[in-house]
Amino acid sequence: LFAVSNILTGLRLSPHLCVLGGVLAGIINGLLLAHSVASGAVATSDVSTYATGTIHVPDVALSILVASLPGFGMALVARLSRQLVLRAEQETAEREASRQEYQRLAKYLPRQVIEVMLRDPHRRRLGGQRQSATIVFVDLRNFTAMSERLQPEQIVALLNEFFAAMVERLFAYEGTLDKFLGDGFMAVFGAPLAVDRGPTRAVAAAIDMVLATRGLLTAVPEGMPPLAIGIAIATGEVLSGTIGSPDRMEFTCIGPPVNLASRLEGLNKRLGTHILIDAETARR
Repeated sequence: LFAVSNILTGLRLSPHLCVLGGVLAGIINGLLLAHSVASGAVATSDVSTYATGTIHVPDVALSILVASLPGFGMALVARLSRQLVLRAEQETAEREASRQEYQRLAKYLPRQVIEVMLRDPHRRRLGGQRQSATIVFVDLRNFTAMSERLQPEQIVALLNEFFAAMVERLFAYEGTLDKFLGDGFMAVFGAPLAVDRGPTRAVAAAIDMVLATRGLLTAVPEGMPPLAIGIAIATGEVLSGTIGSPDRMEFTCIGPPVNLASRLEGLNKRLGTHILIDAETARR
């Protein structure tokens, strides 16, 4: 009975319970043996005897030991099994966390950048590093006037179509989506990871975005002014990294090129242009 109990205890994957079961089996059976011998309830014999009315104390003591051993054996099995189960649970949790982190990062980083950041957790900590980068601001023109005449559902559909097409082209040139800004967005080339010929990639992506905008916005009603985009690009040293809190953070860039690109973007409408770049971007 004790042996079966020890085995069942082992199935609970608790080494402590298994050891306790083995010890209790030895103690209880030992006490019963001692009581039987001391009280004379059972006759004893000096030799091994079976199927008789007497007992041989060494034989009974050996049987008690055998009955206790499964508890210690199952303790070892339970310990190893528990370690395997905990390791499997940890690996499953890590894979799920990695999958969720990938999905979160995929919203603003290209695939190749995500893979590097997942391999190097240091890049996902709060803080930043100085590096050269090209900043891009993209703005959807005539959207404010149009939104006054459209239903909310139409506005959302138009923005979704626009952003989906623009971000696809941004990622194709290995750019990073920094943040959405109402009817526009900010992007970065060269951060958080350096890219080859960042300014050239930024300008090529901007041209591709302008060309893709033509005929793209099918949600624009007839009689409305055509939509266009204004893009500004500036290059220089920025502080790139994650800001926020440990529970909620986002990647961004801070520095003079960010401010310059933001101001240049507003000049597109005044000058009637689609793309403006600063002198450093042009030089590179």
